[in-house]
Amino acid sequence: MYAAASTGPNNLVSVTSILGGVSDNTGSGIAHRSVLKTGLNIILACSIPKNSPMLETQAEKILIQKLISLGYTKSRLGGTS
Repeated sequence: MYAAASTGPNNLVSVTSILGGVSDNTGSGIAHRSVLKTGLNIILACSIPKNSPMLETQAEKILIQKLISLGYTKSRLGGTS
C-alpha cells in the first residue's frame, strides 16, 4: 500500500510504502503518476504483477477515469488521461 502526495512549492510528488516492507515500481509508479495527473493525495493498494506494463497502464487509465467521473478531479492533461 502506498501513499503519495504533492509536496513543496514545485509540486514535487513524494511516495512512501505505508503497509508492507517491499517497495515495487508498479504500485509506487501508479501512485506517483496519479498525483501528477489529478492533484489529489492518493492512497493505493495494487496487486499488479511486475513486468506487466500493459496491465499497469490500463489499470492507471481506469483509475484516473473513475476519479474524474466521480467528480473528485478534472483532467490536468486537457481531456486525455
